[in-house]
Formats: sequence, structure tokens, C-alpha cells
Amino acid sequence: MWKGTPEGNMASGSGMRVLIDGTMARGGGGHTYLVNILPRLAALASDHQLRVLVRSERLAAAIRPAQNLEVELLPEVGFSGRLRFTFQEAARIARDWNADLCFSAGEPLPAHVGEQWK
Repeated sequence: MWKGTPEGNMASGSGMRVLIDGTMARGGGGHTYLVNILPRLAALASDHQLRVLVRSERLAAAIRPAQNLEVELLPEVGFSGRLRFTFQEAARIARDWNADLCFSAGEPLPAHVGEQWK
């Protein structure tokens, strides 16, 4: 949800910081979804900063660049690394980046994530 009030963030003109976890997207529906939705979202939310985390070079290269969209390519990891990221590291990244809103393009949500992920 929101950190503070959405009106406060919008009124200041600084926009929101939105973290998008696309680390589970490899190909197929997840890949297609992110490639199609992110440029549209960036255009519609031009006052907001969007940061998407991915682990696929092909996906990172396929996402159309936008001024307010940062694509961060994380290193590949095995199954246990994916679980560690989902249940520990994603929340830390969100806190460190001071995300106002977090969106997971996969099914799992991190444990102990705070208000941003609820």
C-alpha cells in the first residue's frame, strides 16, 4: 500500500517510487506481460519512478526504455537463491530504495515485507 498518504506524495510533485519484482519471469506469459505492461505503465505514470528487477538478459533487453523506468538485471541464482530473494532480499531492496509501492509479477510475496507489499 502507501507509505504516508497518496495525496501527500502526489501533491509534492515527487511522485511515487514503485518497485516491480519480475525476477520469476523467464519467458512465456510473465515475459510477455512485463514487456507489454511496463512501457504503458511508465507512460501513464510519468511522474513516478519505476524500478523493475529481472534475472533474464533477454527480458531486460526486450523492455522498451523510458525516462522513469529503471531495469535492474540481477544475477541468475538457483532454487534456494530464488527463495532467499523472495522471502528476504526483496523486502530489503524495497526498504533501501524507499519504495512507496511494491508489485510482484510472480505469485509469492516476501515474508516480513512491511506495508508496501500489502
